[in-house]
Amino acid sequence: MRIGRLARLAALSPRQHGYLLQAAFHLTRARLDLQRKPARDILSALQRQSGPDRDSAGVDVDVALLSWAIKAAASGVPWRSDCLIQSMAADRWLRRHGIAADFRLGVKPVAGGSILAHAWLEIDGVVLTGGDDITTYDVLIGG
Repeated sequence: MRIGRLARLAALSPRQHGYLLQAAFHLTRARLDLQRKPARDILSALQRQSGPDRDSAGVDVDVALLSWAIKAAASGVPWRSDCLIQSMAADRWLRRHGIAADFRLGVKPVAGGSILAHAWLEIDGVVLTGGDDITTYDVLIGG
């Protein structure tokens, strides 16, 4: 770990540290789910419109901090945590707090005749994960 990264980590508040730990936990679970579950089951779970995974009345979560923590933790875990894994992790975390986000999966053409896929989560039109220029993608799932 570089000195700059250590200094930034040391400067975080206890709450930010807690969110980073939660994000790493949810990213780990998402990575394991991606290895063990069929893609159709993962996509189905991300698209469900029903309520949260459990009753969490009175439990509060800072959605902006959650979004930051998922992105920050994804850059630090020792495995690839791309947009789908980040979306899976954030979705599970949000639902545990009674919040259902909107899952999106989009594609766009790239050089050589292939396509690039991208996944992201939104709440009320605000992108939580996968905030890369989503306007360039044609939405296949969601929206």
